[in-house]
Amino acid sequence: MNQQFFCSNNKLGKAVTPEQFDLIIAAVLDGKYSWACVLMLRFYDYNPAQYIPYATYNRLLKENRQLEQRKATLEKQLSSSQNQFGNSLGLLRKPEKTTDLVKSTQKNLPEKKVYSCQCHICQRLGDSPEKELHAQMNLLLSRLNEQQRRWYVALEAKKLGHGGVKQMSQVTGIHADTIRRGRKELDQFLAARPVDRVRQVGGGRSQRKKTTSTKVQITNSVATSA
Repeated sequence: MNQQFFCSNNKLGKAVTPEQFDLIIAAVLDGKYSWACVLMLRFYDYNPAQYIPYATYNRLLKENRQLEQRKATLEKQLSSSQNQFGNSLGLLRKPEKTTDLVKSTQKNLPEKKVYSCQCHICQRLGDSPEKELHAQMNLLLSRLNEQQRRWYVALEAKKLGHGGVKQMSQVTGIHADTIRRGRKELDQFLAARPVDRVRQVGGGRSQRKKTTSTKVQITNSVATSA
């Protein structure tokens, strides 16, 4: 009896691995105290069948075997769902390739040409603050639309005072009449200019439909006179 007790102490002195300890704790937290005892006996090299009734031991083995199978099935389903989710993300990321294609196309498009100032200062050799200022003006103008360019140059011409229109026309290449038109619009605080469009309503080329109807009328009149 003492020898058996000594062996039991030796077995209890055995260290369990962290994975085995986690399994015991998980069983306790799940309320499976009987199964936790089975695990402890196994991990300490005891035969649970010698300490637990045979029918009870078989029932515990069967229940936990089924539980392990269900866990394995759930893990497979979860893995499959993750793969499907990853594929869905891949489909969602495909438009990024389209975006990259648009970006590369935009890079290949010719950039707007920046006007080179023709004033007497910029025609001289060497650098100067005026040259840098005029270069920055023309760079800014290349990024603006038609009416914004007109207003900006008109405002700069107004700052210069007398002769400003002619000077800004040399600097920017914009016609003097266009600059005067911009000054007139600014003097009116852009009251007649639309906010949501560059040109006035009805501006630009006439619709092709009207031209076609005019041609039809002329054809009909010629046919009638004949």
